[in-house]
Amino acid sequence: MKYVQPYGISDPNAPYINGDPSIARQGSIPPAAAFEHPMRELVNVITKSGITPSSSDLAQVAEGIRSQFMNYCVDTGSVNTLSVALDPPIGAYTFGLPLHVMVHNTNTGAVTIDAGAGRVPVRKPNGTDLAAGDLPAFGLAALVYDGTVFQMINFGGAGGGPITINQTIPYCVDSSTSRNLVTANFTPAITTLVAGTIFMVKIANTSNSSQAYINVNGLGNKPIYAQGCNANWPCLPGDIQVGDVLVFTYDGTRFWVYANPAINETATLYCSTVAQIRDLFSALGRKRISTSGFLQIILAAGYYKPPYDDDLNIVTTYHPDANRINLIGTMNAGQSPPPNANVFSRSGNDPVHRSNDAMYNKSMLESRYATIFQLDSNPGAAIGSKGGGAINIQNILVEGPNFSVIGQVGFSARANMYCIGCTAWGVGDIGFMAYGPAHLSCAVCHACACASRGFGATGSAQLDFQGGSSEGNASHGIEISHGARCTSDFTESLTLDQGLYSTHNGGCGLSAQSGFGMLWWATLNTNGGPADMYAWNMGTIAERHCSIGTVSPAWGAEGNLNSISINYG
Repeated sequence: MKYVQPYGISDPNAPYINGDPSIARQGSIPPAAAFEHPMRELVNVITKSGITPSSSDLAQVAEGIRSQFMNYCVDTGSVNTLSVALDPPIGAYTFGLPLHVMVHNTNTGAVTIDAGAGRVPVRKPNGTDLAAGDLPAFGLAALVYDGTVFQMINFGGAGGGPITINQTIPYCVDSSTSRNLVTANFTPAITTLVAGTIFMVKIANTSNSSQAYINVNGLGNKPIYAQGCNANWPCLPGDIQVGDVLVFTYDGTRFWVYANPAINETATLYCSTVAQIRDLFSALGRKRISTSGFLQIILAAGYYKPPYDDDLNIVTTYHPDANRINLIGTMNAGQSPPPNANVFSRSGNDPVHRSNDAMYNKSMLESRYATIFQLDSNPGAAIGSKGGGAINIQNILVEGPNFSVIGQVGFSARANMYCIGCTAWGVGDIGFMAYGPAHLSCAVCHACACASRGFGATGSAQLDFQGGSSEGNASHGIEISHGARCTSDFTESLTLDQGLYSTHNGGCGLSAQSGFGMLWWATLNTNGGPADMYAWNMGTIAERHCSIGTVSPAWGAEGNLNSISINYG
C-alpha cells in the first residue's frame, strides 16, 4: 500500500490539513483510496491469517499477526528438497524472514528449500549442513533467513528430540610397579593438566599408605585424594586397589577419585600427634575393614596431652570394624611392658609407702614406655572406645596428675576394648574402667598409684583379666558394681606368679557390690581395706586357686543385703 495524498494535490507526500472557517482556510479533500487502501490492507492481514473478518472484533489484525499463520507453510517437495508456497507469495528473501515448515520427508543429508524466491541451503546455526534424520517427516522446522541461507533455529538432532552426545573419556592401564604411585601414559598423550581434566585408569597396585600419587605422561607426580576424605588424610590403605578402574578428576592441584571402600589386607599407618590420631579416625569413617584386612596404627614416641574432645577423651576410638584395628604405642629401645607385678615396688599399703612406691614405679614405667598419654587436672579420659568392635590398645602408658580428680579415667571402655601390655599410673580416679554393657579385656595390664581404683566395672559391664596387677591405689584394686561382672584367667596351667595381683592398695583387693567377681590364679593380700576380697550390698565374690588374706563375709556366709563369698578351692 502506498500513501494517498489529498485530492487535487500534485505533491505525492503532501499532508492533510484541517479546515478553519475563522481564517477562511479550506480543509483537505480525502480521495476514496485514502479509506479503501488501508481497509483492504488490514482485511488482507486478517483473511491471510485464516480469520474471517468481523465488525464485532476490532483486534483481528493483532490476532492474525500473533498467530504467525502467514509464515506457516507445508512442504510439498521431495527428500532433501523442500518446496513451499506462501500466500501472499514471497518475491524475495529478506534478512530475518521466518518460516515454520511442516516437513514432508525425513532428510538423508544436506537440505535446500525454495519458498518462492529461489532455492537456498538450510544449515545448522554453526553453519554446517544438516545430518541424516535432523528433519523427520511431519516435524516442524523453524527457519530464519540470514541473508544467504536459512538457519534451522530449533535444531536438536533427530527432529528436535533428546540430544545424544557420545564422549569417550581417555583411558589407559597403570604401568607402575610401586604400590602408592599410578603411572598413566595415555595415547595420544595428555600434554597439559588443567582444572577439570578427567580420565580413567585401570590400577596395577593396591595402595597401602596415607598418600598416593599419579604421574600422567611424565608431567610429574600429583597427589591423589579420595572424595569425602579428611584433608589431613588424603588417602587410606586400600583406597586404590589392583584391578579397579577409577575416574580421576583434576582440580588444578590434585586428582580426586571415588575410592574403594574396603581395606582387604594388613596395613600400617603412623601418627605422632593427638590431632593426627583424631584425623585418622575421622577419615576411617568412609572405610570398612574386611575379614582379610587389618589396620595397625603405630604411635610415635612422645607425650600425648589434652585438650579433650567432645567425648571428654584425649583420643576417642570408633569404627564398625574396630576389632580389626590395633592402636600400638612405642616402647623404649630394648624394653617391653611390665611382665608381672614383681617389677613394681610394693613396700606397704599406708599412704607414705604408697607415695614412695609411686615415685619409683613412675620412673620404672617411663624407662619402658615411650608412648605416654598425660592427663591434666580435669575430668576426662586418655583413650576411650565409643563404638564398633573391640579395638586393640597395646603398649601405652597413661599418667595422671597423682592426685584426686573425680571422673578422671585412664582407659575408658564405653564400647568393647581389648588392652594388651598397657599401664595406668597416678590417674585421678580410675585406671581402667568398663561401663555397661561394654566388655573390657586386659591382658598383662597394670594400674598403680591411682587416686581411687585401679580397675572398675559398672552397669552390666564385663571386665576380664589375663595376668596383670593392681597395686598402690588409694582405694580398691578392683571394684565391681551395679550388675557388672569380673573374671580372671581360667587357664589351669597358670601359677600364682603368672596370675593377677591386687596388693598393697589402700582399700580392698577386690570389692563387689551388686556385682559378681570371680578370680582364678590371683593374689590378693596386704591390702588396707576391710578385707582382701569384700562382697557387700548384694555383691558376690568367688575364687579358685587364689592366695587371699582376708575375706568378708566369711566363705559360705551371708553378708549384708544377701552378699556372699564362695570358695571353689
